[in-house]
Amino acid sequence: MGIETFLFASLGASLLGTIEQQSGIAAQAEAQQAELLRQEELANVQAAEDKSDTALRMDKALASARAAMEAIGGFGSINDENAQAEIAGLKGLDLARIENNRQNKTASLRASAAAVRAKAQGAIDQAGFEFLGTALATGGQFALLSEQRTFQDEQLEAARGPV
Repeated sequence: MGIETFLFASLGASLLGTIEQQSGIAAQAEAQQAELLRQEELANVQAAEDKSDTALRMDKALASARAAMEAIGGFGSINDENAQAEIAGLKGLDLARIENNRQNKTASLRASAAAVRAKAQGAIDQAGFEFLGTALATGGQFALLSEQRTFQDEQLEAARGPV
């Protein structure tokens, strides 16, 4: 096998390695993004459950307050309205806090997914640049080898003299 064949075989092996490396990076990034999406969906489900639990807890608190007020002599309309307003306000604060936490978690997960994509693209690009460097070096070696061969052939021709 000549040196040219070896150089081109080496270049082909390098190309295959680069393709495999890029595929592996892409697959890993896809798996990480899928996990982040799963976590985002879980955060949404958890927030919905928390909101539901909070609403139920506040409705029970209002019912308990009404029952307690009726037990001690009745619930006046002003007291009833005040209790309802206070519990509704607390309920609204809790629901707003839950929603804010959900949005923050979702934003964080989306930022992580974007970082995964950027990191993977950078690694894929880097592998491509490394292959390009290898290809250019191989091309340079081939050109140098061809030049040396041409020089050697000319030297042999000159040493033989005219035929």
